[in-house]
Amino acid sequence: MLSSQSLCSSSELEFTVIAGLCKLRGTKYVDPSFSVLANPRGCLFINADNPNPEIPIPPKWLRPTDLSSDPQLFVDGVLAGDIQQGAVGTCYLLGALASLSAHTGHLESIFVAHDFEAGVVAVRFFNHNSWKYVIIDDIIGCNEDGSIAYSHCKDKNEFWLPLIEKAWAKLHGCYEYTHYGHTHHALMDMTGGCNDEVGHLQLVAPLLCPSAACCTLPRLLSRCL
Repeated sequence: MLSSQSLCSSSELEFTVIAGLCKLRGTKYVDPSFSVLANPRGCLFINADNPNPEIPIPPKWLRPTDLSSDPQLFVDGVLAGDIQQGAVGTCYLLGALASLSAHTGHLESIFVAHDFEAGVVAVRFFNHNSWKYVIIDDIIGCNEDGSIAYSHCKDKNEFWLPLIEKAWAKLHGCYEYTHYGHTHHALMDMTGGCNDEVGHLQLVAPLLCPSAACCTLPRLLSRCL
């Protein structure tokens, strides 16, 4: 079995080859295994013949270079307020990403590499007890007016959010498979860490009984990132 370091090196090599070939040919990458242009319903729905009406099919598919004259993965770091939900029910994922935004550099580290000139992005997730490296093209679903249909950043030049959502959809098979979920599961996949649920009474107990705070609060904080 390949180690996570070997998998990372292999994915970085694959990314470099894809980006180099695209630039040599003067083209942009189109992901053959998750092509929203050739097979949009297959990328969006569990059953392409019976699409989920809760997930709208974007009328346009555009790239960051189509949407901005200065596309960037991140603009001045990451803040929870950057995150804007779109038409897919990934609020649980966005909650996890908002939580991670408080930890400098963590969200940035999820991106292995990106090249908007070649139209290719590589992302990593911790899934089924190992790191998985997902390579996608940067084609994003948009509305008729050119606005991004699904999750997006507040800054029009920033594109990390729709791209991580797309990579998340590819990892799970399609966008519909990511439609609703659990924040603690998303946190596991973003960090590789274990998750635990803390009831609100556990948080309030130290306030009601100050003598318990000395043992309760450190135990709860030790579970946090």
